[in-house]
Amino acid sequence: FGLPDVPDPFEDEIKQPSPDRLKQLLQHPFATGLESLSLPFSDLGTRHAKVIASMKTLTQLKSLNVRGNGLLGIDGLTILVQSPHLRLREFIVSNNFFIDDNGTLLLAKGPNFHELLLLDASWNDLDPMYIAASKAFPKLQHLILKNINVNYYEVILSSKTLTELQYIEFGPDIPSENIIATIQQMPDFRERFPYLTRINDYKRLEDGTWVKTTEAPPKLEY
Repeated sequence: FGLPDVPDPFEDEIKQPSPDRLKQLLQHPFATGLESLSLPFSDLGTRHAKVIASMKTLTQLKSLNVRGNGLLGIDGLTILVQSPHLRLREFIVSNNFFIDDNGTLLLAKGPNFHELLLLDASWNDLDPMYIAASKAFPKLQHLILKNINVNYYEVILSSKTLTELQYIEFGPDIPSENIIATIQQMPDFRERFPYLTRINDYKRLEDGTWVKTTEAPPKLEY
């Protein structure tokens, strides 16, 4: 959820708070023990990132959504990733086109992502090689990389470190049939991904075959 309703004078500034206002909001008693903070498309910059990263009230925060905040820049991403207080389970950083090769490498080396269960880095100009080889996500269950380059999805499917994945979403640009065909050419795929049961709109049956499905993705197990 987003920032909850609080009394004036915060009421009109929750969606796009200034850094100072965001600090006041997160110092408010309601923020103690906050588990989810959603600030998509809120014009967040590096000063906002410093506020979020420095808040001791956010030590129990599980989910952080900063989707569509290109003003954060690589510096803002660095601040969030290196925060001593954030131990996230979900990190939604999609639609931030500043996440290029350097930003991807930064994510892949994140020192505080050992408890991360979901990473959504869609719609970024990233290099999946760094994520595929990263040891920073030992518990990652859901990986969402919509609009990933069609030449790169095989890199993720070849990973030897993302062994806890249950669900991968590459988005509509890559036909699911092509993905399944690629998997079938990887004899060690099931061994490397023993828990992976969903890729896009396909699910894996107990016998290892993949079939189309309209079922919801598996739920995260906290």
